[in-house]
Amino acid sequence: MGFLDFIGVSFSERPKTVDNFDVDRFMVDHRVLYATLTPKDKNAHNPMECYTKDVSGTIHLTYKFNEESFDGPEKVMRGKAWPTDISSFWKLQFVWPFKADYLVTYQSDDKNLTVVTVPSKDYVWLMSKNGYEKELEVKKALNWLTVNGYPMDDVKKLPRNDMVYI
Repeated sequence: MGFLDFIGVSFSERPKTVDNFDVDRFMVDHRVLYATLTPKDKNAHNPMECYTKDVSGTIHLTYKFNEESFDGPEKVMRGKAWPTDISSFWKLQFVWPFKADYLVTYQSDDKNLTVVTVPSKDYVWLMSKNGYEKELEVKKALNWLTVNGYPMDDVKKLPRNDMVYI
């Protein structure tokens, strides 16, 4: 995957995003369960993505995790996002002036489990709003990724000590 793919310049068809995505309901903390990691978070433990929206509609994203162990130092990255005319398709910015396409491509029926990706499908984040998740729902989401052509070799289950699978 090249830099152009990561920032959203893709020469392939953009994956389909979630219909009727409720941005306001998404504005909570999400535990990242599985992900394609970058060099900055390759040793992440208990990663969280925290979303808030201000009055202008700008979404503020805080990505935080413990480095190398559950009691390791906390690392924090902050970004901003702007939904496009499609609520499940955002422009995300961690470093100015670059904006990446951020796509919500899957949600469980109860809206607690979400998959976010980039157009190239090379980066995936599978997240849960709860401190518990149904194992069957997680397997269903992982299967959905496989069936829809996402390269799963680099998608890893992330170390968590704050999650219960039921």
